[in-house]
Amino acid sequence: MTIRLYFLCVVALLPAALAGGESAEARSLIDRSVAAEAQNRERMVNYLFLEEVTRKSFDREKRLIHTQRSAFEVIFIEGKPAFRRVSVNGRRLSEEEEQAESARLRQLAEDRRRAPEIASPAEDRRRAHPYQLFRRYHEFTMASEDVVEGRPCWVVTSKPRRGRHNEEGPDHERIMNATAKFWIDKETLIRVRMDVTAIKPSGGAKVNEFTSYQWGQRDGSVWLITAIRTLLPLSGGGRTPAYYEGEQTYSNYRRFASESSVSAIEEFAGPVPDKSPNH
Repeated sequence: MTIRLYFLCVVALLPAALAGGESAEARSLIDRSVAAEAQNRERMVNYLFLEEVTRKSFDREKRLIHTQRSAFEVIFIEGKPAFRRVSVNGRRLSEEEEQAESARLRQLAEDRRRAPEIASPAEDRRRAHPYQLFRRYHEFTMASEDVVEGRPCWVVTSKPRRGRHNEEGPDHERIMNATAKFWIDKETLIRVRMDVTAIKPSGGAKVNEFTSYQWGQRDGSVWLITAIRTLLPLSGGGRTPAYYEGEQTYSNYRRFASESSVSAIEEFAGPVPDKSPNH
């Protein structure tokens, strides 16, 4: 009888084990965090800030090829963030470049008004890791507790759920093929940090794509992006870029009055590099 009962218990537990063993507590915490960040976005609309981007390109032997530094003013057009380039390698834009940038933003505004659901060709393309897509494609586990920048946090890890998914774009594909780690502030339920790591290496240097985001609280009520670090594999070989390391820092936060809505700035992880070794 004892053996039979033990066998039945093991069989009953197998489906949960095979399902990946997601923690209901972790799933609930992520759900509440996503809701808290939706409220935080309503407060973010009152802020603008400066983004400084440093990108270092390397060949497949991990030798530095090129370094570029750019600065962008983060503004909001039709309720969504837009990035106006203001300098390259410390040089302010020329009058002609300023005019071209202004024309691009005017086109972006027109496109967003006409078709807000469709990405405009005038967009400064950004790689994205939307929070809600992790809820859709990942299973979550409570990992530990930690303190980040003086803030007590719960630490949650995630990995893709088993099964086939219909790919709906590069953001979906990126998250379906990565693991993630979240540091969630215990008081506000806002993410203080998030690391996303591709499961498989790729590119000429066979490195794993990696992005780390950090946020900080300002004025006691709103959380804003403070830094993003990126390692992005490229398809180059020889002396052409095989991957790049990027660092984005944010400063000069300015508050203003506005009634427009804004998408979360954390969804954008740096300009997509072109294929030229000189950019």
